[in-house]
Amino acid sequence: MRTVAAQVLNRDSVSPGDIVDRNSDCSRQAPALGRTRRVVAAYNGFNQFRIQARGCDELINAHSGLFHVACQRFHLGAIISRTNVDKLDRPACWKDDSVHGGSMHRLLCVLILCVVEVRAQEALPRDVYPESRNRLPAVSAVNSAAPLGVAAIRLHGSGATVRWDSALGRALTELAILTSAREHDQPYEWSLHEMEAIAVGLDPAVIDVVRHRKPLNGIGEKESAVIQAGREIFGTHKLSSETYARALKLLGKSNLVDIVDLMANYAATATRLSAINQQMPPGWKQFLPLPFTPPDDIYPDSRSRLPLIRSQAQNTAAAPGLYTRNLAPEGTGPAHIRRHQGSRQSLESSVGRRLMGLAILVTAREHDAQYDWTMNEVAALKDGLEPAIIDQVRHRQTPTGLADKEAVLIEFGRELFRKHTVSPQTYARALKIFGERDLVDMVDLMAQHAGDSTLLTAFDQHLPAGQKPLLPIP
Repeated sequence: MRTVAAQVLNRDSVSPGDIVDRNSDCSRQAPALGRTRRVVAAYNGFNQFRIQARGCDELINAHSGLFHVACQRFHLGAIISRTNVDKLDRPACWKDDSVHGGSMHRLLCVLILCVVEVRAQEALPRDVYPESRNRLPAVSAVNSAAPLGVAAIRLHGSGATVRWDSALGRALTELAILTSAREHDQPYEWSLHEMEAIAVGLDPAVIDVVRHRKPLNGIGEKESAVIQAGREIFGTHKLSSETYARALKLLGKSNLVDIVDLMANYAATATRLSAINQQMPPGWKQFLPLPFTPPDDIYPDSRSRLPLIRSQAQNTAAAPGLYTRNLAPEGTGPAHIRRHQGSRQSLESSVGRRLMGLAILVTAREHDAQYDWTMNEVAALKDGLEPAIIDQVRHRQTPTGLADKEAVLIEFGRELFRKHTVSPQTYARALKIFGERDLVDMVDLMAQHAGDSTLLTAFDQHLPAGQKPLLPIP
């Protein structure tokens, strides 16, 4: 931190273009000042000003209640931040909000002390804690580094097995699962959990609100808060401060973390189910209206793109327990997918960290997940992923000039997260290139990061202080 005493800047010593500021709509503009002699120049990027010396004069630019201070003596080539001085009175010689006309043509007088940071700090929203950089207070770690991101967020949960033991009750937890299934157009997940939700007492009218994406009028406050949060998180990849505050008030902190984490887990499950085109067993009704017709490239016994592997512990004499913890019929669903998996270690040995990094970036891009993208782009570069490939994903460009593995991985992820289904052609190409085990493991990696994005979005996780965002988000 350095303290810089403001000096007097003659308007006639500054020309348009020497100072660049951002107006309210983030377009670049040069303040209307006179011609120049000696002055510094600045441009804005992520609330930062990079200062280049053109002389020894000090520049003070007043705009929208913020003073931007640059001094060649102290800040040559450095980055400085905007310093808020809203509570300070303007000088008597300042006649209006512009720098046009009157006495300002002869002299711009600003006499003030400004504290300037050497490195810019991002302006955080009001509901984000500066220590944790998210909407939850930082958690202190004993004898270890404080956790970051998703790991830190989960520490605020209750620790209960949420679906079964949440203090909110089974009806609300099943509602959270249904909301996640609806927003991912996942028919298998929806259909099994609709039956479960009815069994534990969720009002069928509330289920229909979710199924048909109806307005939330006339349902309970807690139910409305859960559905609205899910719609925003999965539909817009943002959760408004108003919706978050309402859910926090109604559910409480630990319950809200639990519910969002539950939705995150089922967002990951939906990703796995949709990738392998899991359909309902014969004779089971599918209750969710879909914007697409599920492809028919499935095995008749597993009802998915994966061949049937029977459980070694299967008890063929036991009756299926529809409303028990073994909800999915044998040979289908998440448990059956796991039988086809290897491990992260086998995936790394087979395809390498470079392609795993690409899968993570594709997932982060499709979820507009700034934190996950930025933290993993650096790692992907270290693992050998070429900047040109990263830029194609970053800017959602059509994959061109890429090898088959990179091209199909990008196309697979884009179809999965944009359409909630993968075409038979794309799946067949990916299966041929990666093989069944590695493809299932790659989908599992993408599913994990899709789930993480749910928590990062809901609790508005910001990057560490000083880290430049690397993902352009509209």
